[in-house]
Amino acid sequence: MCCVQFDQMMKMIEVLGLPPQHLLADAPKVSKYFDRLDDGTFVPKRPESQQVHTLCCISHQKTSSHVTVTCR
Repeated sequence: MCCVQFDQMMKMIEVLGLPPQHLLADAPKVSKYFDRLDDGTFVPKRPESQQVHTLCCISHQKTSSHVTVTCR
């Protein structure tokens, strides 16, 4: 996952709201952007999450040697 993709997903949620829970339950890559709670519902990952930050930076380092991205 990269910072740009994560930021885009969070902006879409901000504008459109959360996708329906049944769609998230069937989504193959839901764990990239959402955490599943004990009751089975999904919530967006927090952008300040260390996991998101680490994955974001690793992804950019592997995919682009000439683009500098500052992760939040």
